[in-house]
Amino acid sequence: MRVGIGRSNNRRWWLLLPLLLCACLSVSLNADTFSERRIHVGLKLFRTFLSADLALSEKLNDAGRVEVALLYASDELTAARYLPELEQALPEVKKLPVQLNTLALSSLSDAPRAPAAMFITQPLNREELQQVISYGREHRVMVFSPFEGDVRDGVAGGLSVESTVRPALNMTTLKASGLELKAFYLTVAKQYE
Repeated sequence: MRVGIGRSNNRRWWLLLPLLLCACLSVSLNADTFSERRIHVGLKLFRTFLSADLALSEKLNDAGRVEVALLYASDELTAARYLPELEQALPEVKKLPVQLNTLALSSLSDAPRAPAAMFITQPLNREELQQVISYGREHRVMVFSPFEGDVRDGVAGGLSVESTVRPALNMTTLKASGLELKAFYLTVAKQYE
């Protein structure tokens, strides 16, 4: 007696294969959609995060603007795609004009001057994330990530999505960076130590 997949069982697998592929694609698309939603919500919350910086007026670039970088590791097109949305939401902050640009993680240490703030536009691996966190601490840069777990791992600010959406802060990073935020922002944010 032969054990194995018979011809009728083989056909069933071929019929199930498209369903399995669709299910996998659906899970992948939902994950991308969730991350995309977090980014768009983060872009909206980013303004309040910047506004909470008590020393923001001391961080102007040579042109007298608050320089904000949309940081990416490998996907410059995605970072550039968010520029118009952030330009519309953030023409100025605390009556200070804003200058937006994209910035590659690989050129972060070569930048002539640290930006006042950075918005992470794509998920970073652990090593890349630690590089950004260290840079932010050393240069007193307001680093914001919309991605789940990044604030817990050391990014200064982000968002918490639970029953409501609210800001999230890493208090250890804020203290190590010497960043001071408005008291109200601290009271409404989910805090990580």
